[in-house]
Amino acid sequence: MTYAADHTPRVEPETCRVRSGVEVTWRGPLADSTAFALEFPQGSPGTVTEGTPGRGYRSARSPVTVEAGEGSPRKVTIRVENKGNESIDHKYNVTANGHVLDPHIIIDR
Repeated sequence: MTYAADHTPRVEPETCRVRSGVEVTWRGPLADSTAFALEFPQGSPGTVTEGTPGRGYRSARSPVTVEAGEGSPRKVTIRVENKGNESIDHKYNVTANGHVLDPHIIIDR
């Protein structure tokens, strides 16, 4: 994740395709400790291994949030899981500096 001159966050790539069992890390800029959070409207994409699970995290279908860990750079790492045979497209929101982005990851079996 990077920030534009107006402090708007940017997530690259905007779409990420990964296999089930892979750990995905969202990381802020190295020299920046700006807080950010992820929200998954469709429910949890897996197990949080770095960051703080927030609202709704125990439910498979309700919206869930994860706050980035402390320090610099701030990070969220999730081991993604797909229990079915179909690919799952997880849209999510990144909130930082009062801005919201909506990229997504696609989890393959």
